Amino acid sequence: MEITIAGQTWTFLGGILLGAVLGICYDLFRVARIIISHPPALVAVEDILFFGICTVGTFLYLLGAGYGEIRLFVLVGELVGFSLYHCTLGALAVRLVQAILNILRRIFSLLWRLLLAPVLRLAGWIIRPVSKVVKNLANYAKSHGKNSRFPLQRRYNLLYNLKEQLWRKRQKKNEECRSGLKDEKRWKQKDEPCG
Repeated sequence: MEITIAGQTWTFLGGILLGAVLGICYDLFRVARIIISHPPALVAVEDILFFGICTVGTFLYLLGAGYGEIRLFVLVGELVGFSLYHCTLGALAVRLVQAILNILRRIFSLLWRLLLAPVLRLAGWIIRPVSKVVKNLANYAKSHGKNSRFPLQRRYNLLYNLKEQLWRKRQKKNEECRSGLKDEKRWKQKDEPCG
């Protein structure tokens, strides 16, 4: 199939337009990088994605306009269109986006200082004393829970408490016997030898 000079010119101009569209696509990635900083690995993934978009776009354009034949002037047209857009409107668009972002940051900063910061400060003033009271109550409950006179289980039901009580009674009895301070009434009541 023959392609005329006029057809080649239109195909070349379409390549320039395709290059400009790909430049817009690249600027979208640039704006995303401006808004949110990306680690180098994510930038590499975005670049691979951009080149994939360029490849698919070029393939579809060559398939539709050039009947599937690879024409060098189409690739040159894409490069010219991308370069023209990137140096003129692309630079202007990125500067405009940066200016808009700076204005939005100032507005949000002002709103933060006027509306949210005082509320958070007030909440901090309220929460601080409440947290101290809660902490003191927790410490009080913890210390008095350990030293409680009323344990959860009754003492006489616990075997180790019975052994301890019996041991203390024997110790007290032995001390009284050794010191000779045992009451005579007790001697008469129990008639138990010391030992």
